[in-house]
Amino acid sequence: MFLRKKFRDADRKVPKFDDFMIDSDGHAVIAIKAERKNQIFSEYDYDSNEKLNEELGSYIISETRFVPANRDLRIKVYTNEQASSQEVENAIRNKFKKDYNEMKIEQKRNLFFCLTMLLVGLTFLSVLLLSYAYFPNDYLDIFLEICAWVFLWEAVDAFFLRRISLKNKQIHHLQIITAKIEVIKLEDIKKI
Repeated sequence: MFLRKKFRDADRKVPKFDDFMIDSDGHAVIAIKAERKNQIFSEYDYDSNEKLNEELGSYIISETRFVPANRDLRIKVYTNEQASSQEVENAIRNKFKKDYNEMKIEQKRNLFFCLTMLLVGLTFLSVLLLSYAYFPNDYLDIFLEICAWVFLWEAVDAFFLRRISLKNKQIHHLQIITAKIEVIKLEDIKKI
């Protein structure tokens, strides 16, 4: 929103830009080129290929940041490695399932924190009302009033503001977990 008419008109002329590709089926597509095994799987996972490379996980999150929640997601991994598509799919899903479960736990902690702050704030507020009624003291009243509103605001802030951003992250992780994942060999593309 601009105050100057010149900027408002220029803003209307700028075309809307989607920061993701869309395939013929209407799915948002994340294309990943990983030529080496350590670009897909963690270098530190000795025995199996169950852990996703952290950089690849961060890349997937950054690429899905602008994909609307109502659009299906397709992740295409282009690689030279002989990793099976099931291994790659399991690594991606396991990483994001773990993160999703951690966020669910964080949601519960946030709810408990909100309720605690609400109860402490209401306690200070009731002590303030008792103070008004039975032993008025200006300094004590001001102190109790500040404490009550600080705790009440913290409860409102945690419940209505922080939970929304955490819920949005959960939705994006669910979108990745339910995405269709395809592993495409680079050799097959070069033959075409």
